[in-house]
This record gives sequence, structure tokens and C-alpha cells, in this order.
Amino acid sequence: MENKMRKVTWSPFAHSGNSVNMAMLDVIISLIPVIIASVLFFRMGSVLVLLTTTASAVAFEYISRLVLKRYNSCQDLSAVVTGLILGLTLPPSTPLIIAVLGSLIAIVVVKQLFGGIGNNVFNPAAAARAFLLIAFSVPLTNWVNPMTSTYVDATTSATPLSLVKTVMMNIKTGDMEAARTAYSVIESNSWGLIKLLFTGEVAGSLGETSAIAIIIGLIYLIVKKRIHTEIVTSYVGSAFLVTVILSLVYDLGPLFPLISILAGSLLFGAVFMATDWVTSPMTKKGRIIFGIGLGVLTIVIRTFSNFPEGVVFSILIMNMVTPLIDRHTGNRIFGKVKVKSNEKK
Repeated sequence: MENKMRKVTWSPFAHSGNSVNMAMLDVIISLIPVIIASVLFFRMGSVLVLLTTTASAVAFEYISRLVLKRYNSCQDLSAVVTGLILGLTLPPSTPLIIAVLGSLIAIVVVKQLFGGIGNNVFNPAAAARAFLLIAFSVPLTNWVNPMTSTYVDATTSATPLSLVKTVMMNIKTGDMEAARTAYSVIESNSWGLIKLLFTGEVAGSLGETSAIAIIIGLIYLIVKKRIHTEIVTSYVGSAFLVTVILSLVYDLGPLFPLISILAGSLLFGAVFMATDWVTSPMTKKGRIIFGIGLGVLTIVIRTFSNFPEGVVFSILIMNMVTPLIDRHTGNRIFGKVKVKSNEKK
């Protein structure tokens, strides 16, 4: 009788139907409202920056995998996601050569040199954005007015975050009179500013201006179960709590915390960057700790550093702490007996 052997593969033997491609495709779909808002408000500047970062990210992914003699991973769409997120963190007037350099840092240095998808220590887009901000601070902080911006002739403008930063810097120096004077500029039209922050018709990076577009993307990711809500809620909640404390201590008014949350890239970072599956903790308790650390660090960096924003730096710092968080918040292994050091054998 012929002995027929069956090929045994690695477990698990039942596939859930999920794949990297499907997960990345859902992230791309969730970014569509943010992309549409950026194109509506920043027009050709948004189109050129997003096309440049996305196309160069895919190109660098293909070339680096070819040079490193690894399988072609472009089809998993992770490079597309990285390129889009990086582009959405940049101002519409960003020189295209700087956008290409950002994709090079994100894909080759941060991702592929660490082994590719699933092995990177830092969020690629956040690391690239931080590098570009440090290396090219002037063009990366050159903001333009929405609806009137073109790639050739951009009109510089102050962002809502720069107004918040002015208040924070005066608090840092102890000049409370100047801080309250600066806040009076915000307070004089608080509800109008909040309305603009929700719709997106304010100066800023491409993906950070429209809170409504970000929230739509968040809802889609929650429905598709692609992100853990603990990170988003603990991040935004802790940042809001810290700003409430600052507002009470320095008498800055009830709307200051809300404006601080809506201004800048805090919401965008909380939804699309902090929730990165590779660089965030695996346990629920760990994700809450991770989010709280992000919220506190973001406000601290905004208040006490010379940088206008603290989101990408807080994400990178907490990425470094993630292995430590996982180590101390992991589930208990049942059946394992801990032997005391002084126990006699």
C-alpha cells in the first residue's frame, strides 16, 4: 500500500482572512477624507507634496529591497501608507527635494535597515518628519493660508498652534501678563477659531488642519477594527487634562484646552501615527500608559522647548519605551513558578 504523506505547514492552520495588504488598504481609505480636505484647502501644493512623498517612498522601497536582495514588498502597500502620512505632516510649500529626502529617511534608514515591515523601532513617518524639522526648520515652518495658496507663490501665515505656542513660551519665561495678553488674541475669537480648526480652513501642515476629516478617518478605522482606541483616548485625554491644569493655574480661560487639542498635529498624530501596530505596546494596559506618556510629553515639549510642536518627538520617545512597557505589562504566564533567590534547594 502506498504511503501518502501530507505536507504540514506552520501554525496557525486556519487563516482569519486578514492580511497586511488589507490592513494597509484600510489605512489608505481612512486617509482619503484628510487628503481631500488638504487638496480642497491647499490645492496644487498638497497634490505635489503628496504625490512626491508617496511615489518616492514606493521607489525607495523597491530599490532598497532589490539592493538588500530581499523579496519585493511594494505590493503590501506599507510604503504607500508611509508616503501619504509623511506628506500629510508637511506644509504645502515644502520643497519637493526635501519631501524626497524625507521618504528616503523613512523607508531606507528607519524601515528597511532595521529589517523591513514589522521590525522598525520607530514610526517611519514620525522619524522622517522629526529629522526634516531639525535639518530644515525654516522651510518646514513656512505656513501658507488655505484656499489662496499655490506652490509657486505661497502667502505666509501664523498657525493656531503658533498662537498657543506664544502663550506657552510666555508661561515658560514667567511673564504671565504677556501670556494673558497673547491669549486675549485667541479668546477674542475663540469660537470662530474652533470652527475653522474643525473644518480645516487654517494654516498648517496638510493633514493636521481639519479635525472633522481626521475624526471620519478614526471612525472608519474603529469600525474596521484596525486600531486600538486606548491609545487615541488616553493620548488626547491626558493632553487635554494637562492643558486644563495649565489653564486653571495660569487663568487662561475655559476654551484654551480645547484649542490646544485641535491646533497642531495632535489629533492626526494620535489617530494615524501613535496607533502604528509595530511601534506601540501589545497589551491594553501598556497602550494606556503609552497614550498617557504621549499626551504629557506633547504638552511639555510644546511648553518648554523651542519647537512649535511636540507630537512627533513624543511619539519617537514613547516608541523607545515601548519594549519596556511590553515587558512590564505582559500577561501573566500561568503554571510558571517564581523561585525565590534565598530559597534553599
